[in-house]
Amino acid sequence: MNMIIKQTRVMEPETIEKNGTILESRMSKGKIIIFGVLLLVFCGFTNKAVGQSWSLSNGTLTVSDNSAFSNYPYYPYPWADRTNEITKLSIGSGISSIPGEAFYDYKSLTTVTIEDGQSDLNFNSTSPFLGCPIQTLNLGRNIVKSYSVFANNISLKTINITGNNVTSIEDGCFSGCTNLTSINLPNSITSIGATAFAGCMSLTSINLPNSITAIYNGTFYNSGLTSITIPENITSITGEAFDNCSSLRTVTIADGQSDLNFNFASPFLGCPIQTLNLGRNIVKSTYVFSGNTSLKTINITGNNVTTIDDSEFYGCNGLTSINLPNSITSIGVRAFAECTGLTSINLPNSITAIYDDTFYNSGLTSITIPENITSITGEAFDNCSSLRIVTIADGQSDLNFNFASPFLGCPIQTLIWAEIL
Repeated sequence: MNMIIKQTRVMEPETIEKNGTILESRMSKGKIIIFGVLLLVFCGFTNKAVGQSWSLSNGTLTVSDNSAFSNYPYYPYPWADRTNEITKLSIGSGISSIPGEAFYDYKSLTTVTIEDGQSDLNFNSTSPFLGCPIQTLNLGRNIVKSYSVFANNISLKTINITGNNVTSIEDGCFSGCTNLTSINLPNSITSIGATAFAGCMSLTSINLPNSITAIYNGTFYNSGLTSITIPENITSITGEAFDNCSSLRTVTIADGQSDLNFNFASPFLGCPIQTLNLGRNIVKSTYVFSGNTSLKTINITGNNVTTIDDSEFYGCNGLTSINLPNSITSIGVRAFAECTGLTSINLPNSITAIYDDTFYNSGLTSITIPENITSITGEAFDNCSSLRIVTIADGQSDLNFNFASPFLGCPIQTLIWAEIL
């Protein structure tokens, strides 16, 4: 019997190492191929290509990095042929600037979200959203160089300010947004620029946070506000801040320790204010409320109002009611002159003098001079054509008249006094 013996070849160590390297190389290539196929499938579903920081899915365009705009203006944006699909835009925190007319005439774009971020977002053009019917803006950080970016967008209805990174609203930012009805202003906001909401005729109310210290020229000019509360930390109102707000009927100046300065003669010109709630002194206020024929009621609240400034309510001929608490120590010259609808007023004991023309040509029918008033100057009550009763209250001090005819033109019928003048 012949025996067949099969010899087994034993590989040398060098051969085994070489073949192992080849096998490992082939496996790596296989992994790369599989990864590439999966990446292509992913890109097909998200429209996001390798090296591009954008995606378009279900009508939402998400732009997450500045490189998405890197080829502009030499080449159109990679999503340029699909703009009609885009209904929502999300601008990521990694975007630091928006170039030119980046989203010009995106006719289906109704919602813009600027994601929260620490860095400001710069707009390098006044019209990046021109022709876009944006209805909702979600704002997560400051936008700068933003004059006219969203201005005059008549489709904009709602502004949601998210997080705490929004600290300012720039000049003119939302001016002319005639259909804006809602905006929230968190306490992170410290500044609202000039004309920021001018011409926002559908904006009937806004809550100003205590973090704001000033209101600037034309901020709410010709807006639709029906009432406004000035928080206690606002110490300055400049220019035509509320001029031509033709529906503004109630103004509340909140109680506060600091005076409120008006740096312009007519911040409420053209406003039919009917009720003023006054919680602190207003200074440099000549003609601020004067001449407002709609003003009917003044409520002085708290104990921080100590003075009524010169001419503060001059010519408010519709004024019928005002309360003067004992915190008030001074009423200025012409303060209530020409207030022909004011038939009565209770002067507090805290007042020590009545000045020139304070009640000139007002509608007073009677007046009581409290015991602590020791001086009446000038034509204090001249031409009060309905004034028939004057009472000079009992008191220890004399009452001095420093002018010959403080009641000239007054048809006084009854004079009541308890001491020789």
